[in-house]
Amino acid sequence: MNCEICGNSIRGPPKHIVVEGARLVVCLRCSTHGEDYWQPAAPSKTLERPISKPISVKPRIRKETLPKDYAELELRSDYATKIRKAREKLELTQEELAKQVKERLSIILKIEAGKMVPNVQLSRMLEHVLKMKLMVPTVEPKMPKSVVAEETLELTIGDIIQFKKGAKLAKEDSTERKA
Repeated sequence: MNCEICGNSIRGPPKHIVVEGARLVVCLRCSTHGEDYWQPAAPSKTLERPISKPISVKPRIRKETLPKDYAELELRSDYATKIRKAREKLELTQEELAKQVKERLSIILKIEAGKMVPNVQLSRMLEHVLKMKLMVPTVEPKMPKSVVAEETLELTIGDIIQFKKGAKLAKEDSTERKA
């Protein structure tokens, strides 16, 4: 066993001391650097409880994907102005709107300023309170035909392999004809 201060092997009985809150096992010479304090604790004998059978718990399956009707919808791009105009039309203050949708005033201020995008749940609450539609069907932009045509004309590794195989076959055919 080695001294935890000087690193030399301990000759004789080891000393257990505390140095600045750290419990150390040291040699007799290094034991003057700390206070005699502790002995290794014997395992306490606690009352042993009978081991019960393990309970099988089914793991909760958490759906990370949005429901189909939400996945096909997106927030309209002019949501900030639409929310503000609808609130003003209903003659609601921002504080009143925040209370009705159960959200903080700062969130409503950020949404109306366009600095924050509301999540799906908050969008639904705003739609209900303001009696308007914020979620619109997702529209995927169509690719121009020129871009689609360019993609098919690109050279791929498979094209190169087929080209090399074709060249080999043509070379073999020409050598067979000469023979």
